[in-house]
Amino acid sequence: MLPEVHPDLPELGERLRRKSRKLTGPRQSILGWLRQQTGPVTNKQIHTALPTGECDLATVYRSMQLLETMGIVKRFEL
Repeated sequence: MLPEVHPDLPELGERLRRKSRKLTGPRQSILGWLRQQTGPVTNKQIHTALPTGECDLATVYRSMQLLETMGIVKRFEL
């Protein structure tokens, strides 16, 4: 997944809240890490990069699906 744009984390949190979604700790960590990336990344890379115990792989997949649905990230099949 590649972030479509690099807005500030507070702005992304506000976009989630406007869509009646919570900015949970794992989502905040995922968004923060994605903002630092310059190219495509996989869900497994995101999971590995986050601190141990921050969130499980299933949470990464669900969060990325939500972020894709909201247009915050874009999926690329490589």
